[in-house]
Amino acid sequence: MAAAAAIIGIVGGVVSAIGAMQQGKAQADAARYQAQVAQNNAIIADQQAVAARQEGAIKAQSKDLESKQLIGKQEAVLGASGVDIESGSALAVRESQAGLARLDALTVRSNAEKKAWGFDIEATNQRAQSQLYYMKASAAEDAATLAAFSSILGGAGQAASKWSAGGIA
Repeated sequence: MAAAAAIIGIVGGVVSAIGAMQQGKAQADAARYQAQVAQNNAIIADQQAVAARQEGAIKAQSKDLESKQLIGKQEAVLGASGVDIESGSALAVRESQAGLARLDALTVRSNAEKKAWGFDIEATNQRAQSQLYYMKASAAEDAATLAAFSSILGGAGQAASKWSAGGIA
């Protein structure tokens, strides 16, 4: 009877160890999956940052062209009216318009860079989250190994206790 109880204790410890290992593996697999999702999100954020910068450059270039076209029209109208566009208020208007055009283009670029910076931050956060998930996976595996070892020791201890209690030593 003591031998049967000892064997049951050992088998119970082994079964418990197997369960602990499977649970740890499942937790580690889930954490690795989450880590990969975070990595993918970081890649997407990187791509969005590049797109925001490209969009900003294109919009700024378009703004520059619009402004040059407007200045050209102003010069044509003023010149056709016989106004000297290289001096006086006509020159001041042109210079003012050029300054505003540069400011508009810089504002467009600045806004695009702010948007891209937000995506850069998101990518960095996602990479950090991914690393945390990988650490979680590793910790789950370590915990499973310890739980399995503990289960086996517990089963062996129960077996030894029952074996001793049965008078068989």
